[in-house]
Amino acid sequence: MCVSLEKNKVLTFVHEIPETKKAIPMKLILQLKLNPVRQTVRYKARLMAQCFRQVDGLDFTDTFVPVASPSRVCVVLSVAAAKGFAVHQMNVVTAFLGSELHEEVYVSLPVGVFGRERLACRNRSLYGLKQSPRCWYTTIDNFLITKIGFRRGRFDCCVYTHDN
Repeated sequence: MCVSLEKNKVLTFVHEIPETKKAIPMKLILQLKLNPVRQTVRYKARLMAQCFRQVDGLDFTDTFVPVASPSRVCVVLSVAAAKGFAVHQMNVVTAFLGSELHEEVYVSLPVGVFGRERLACRNRSLYGLKQSPRCWYTTIDNFLITKIGFRRGRFDCCVYTHDN
């Protein structure tokens, strides 16, 4: 867990926070990943913000959860199959860690995480923040459109096409 957070420069440790801000508590979620025979495959740790403590207008200004409409995905798949088009689906590991956070958000880390100061300023979004899905969507949308040349669907913002 700490490797991904440090590699992506998610946190900047601070000794104190401005008086106008409140530190959002973080929680460490530990989980066992099991195989089909119920044997432990690996251990997983996730550091999550307790977003119910975020204040609208102070900690975040905009929330947005992009979700592709199942009926539109079916139409896209049907048209692609009928015309012989290639369809690609992607999964991004640690997706939220790759998106920049535009608000100044301070967090209080659980005791023992990183073995350093307990206060930090967030540089990138992380699980649990209300604005994380919006940050990730903005990042992937900009990449697909400006770097690769995809076009966003007119009726569904989560479906992209490319002329090839």
